[in-house]
Amino acid sequence: MNEADDRVRLAGTLAANERGMLLRAPDGMWWKLIGDAAPDTDLAGSVTIEGIKRGPSTIEVYYCQSGQV
Repeated sequence: MNEADDRVRLAGTLAANERGMLLRAPDGMWWKLIGDAAPDTDLAGSVTIEGIKRGPSTIEVYYCQSGQV
């Protein structure tokens, strides 16, 4: 599998915890968001992110937009 195969675009709701930002997808999956473009803790609510899967539940975010899910 190469990096292009691991690209994802997800919409969901943000939540912060002591380890950083999380995205809860509509299917109930929780994703840890990492990277320079990961949303800040002051951003809340619905977002759409694009990134590269870096593990079973981690996404390195390269794009984040707030708005409707």
